[in-house]
Amino acid sequence: MRNVEVLANDKVVANHVTFPYNLSAYAVGYDPLNPTLSIKIRVTDTGGNSTFSNTFVYTAIADTIAPTVSSITVPPVHSGPKSVSINFSESVQFTGSPFSIIGAGPDHQFGTNDDIVVAVTGAQLRNRSRVVQLTNSALAPGQYRIVVAPSAVTDIAGNPLSTGMFTGSLTVLQAPPTIGYYTDSNSDSTGPNAPILLAGFTPIHIDDISSFDLSTIDILMIDESSNGSLNSPLQNREPDIAAWVASGGKIVIHDRAVQNLILIAGGSTITLTRSLGSDLNIANSPNLVTAGPFGNVTNTNLDGGNSSDHGWALQSSLPAGSTTFLIAGTDPTHAAAFSYHFCTGFVYYSTIPLDYYLDLQGSTNLNDALGKIYLPNVLMFVNGA
Repeated sequence: MRNVEVLANDKVVANHVTFPYNLSAYAVGYDPLNPTLSIKIRVTDTGGNSTFSNTFVYTAIADTIAPTVSSITVPPVHSGPKSVSINFSESVQFTGSPFSIIGAGPDHQFGTNDDIVVAVTGAQLRNRSRVVQLTNSALAPGQYRIVVAPSAVTDIAGNPLSTGMFTGSLTVLQAPPTIGYYTDSNSDSTGPNAPILLAGFTPIHIDDISSFDLSTIDILMIDESSNGSLNSPLQNREPDIAAWVASGGKIVIHDRAVQNLILIAGGSTITLTRSLGSDLNIANSPNLVTAGPFGNVTNTNLDGGNSSDHGWALQSSLPAGSTTFLIAGTDPTHAAAFSYHFCTGFVYYSTIPLDYYLDLQGSTNLNDALGKIYLPNVLMFVNGA
């Protein structure tokens, strides 16, 4: 079959050339003196042979129902939507530029001096002319009004917008922070993905740290899965990562090797000791890491791992202003999880071999405590730091 056509009063009003040949057409040109509408289908095969269906006769009724705006939507993008869709109750047509977007500005109120006029650079009809898609400059998070001038927007029969000047509201939310995660020596691991999603953030799996663009993420999460030295791609990026953190980046490090990884971001003066342990205890409680929105870390629910920690940092060697969250064993000078500011950035470091438990290799209780309580709490804390 080559094509299928719809004929209204012997005029072709729709043509389709692909299966399943779903056809539609508008009954335009209504004449009250001759309201009869004759509809038939013509089918043509690839050899040019045609046949007609039976003729269906209808009495057309004048369309007097005005169109309305049913909804306003933006595409599901992470930030700065550059288009707005205005959905109508029926097919429409418009002349000129009847659409405008107004931002409420910093005071979050419309009609004040800081209102922002957003540039609308185009408008296209979509979905059988039931949707007008605007092309606009990127919308920052905030409140907006979409204004439609009624005189220039009508349905196919010519009925103008029923509401007169239409003003609709639209809120663009702040996109969830993005967390790029990299597991050294096991870059295929996706263990951090579920805890990041649970915390309400957007995970970005980094499988090649050597060329990854750090400017595309808000937080960098590094899990060291090697008990020895760092792999060369991560070693080679240490200066870049340090510069990124110094200029405002945030980094979360879980280091089972307990050695040079701390040098990535201002940790050159920290004294580290590698020693496997199975007893983690809370320091400086309460805090968002051990008593956060996803539950409580206690003196027992991270214990009994193989191992729970791989060592500690000497408390007295930590940078000024550091906060310790967990200690290895009962010695308060053995910091197993702590944070500090580095220039304008932020560092969270722990000796917990987190990669092991996020890949569900430990006991169910410890996997859950670390993946569903501890890490989501850490990410919430670091994001707000």
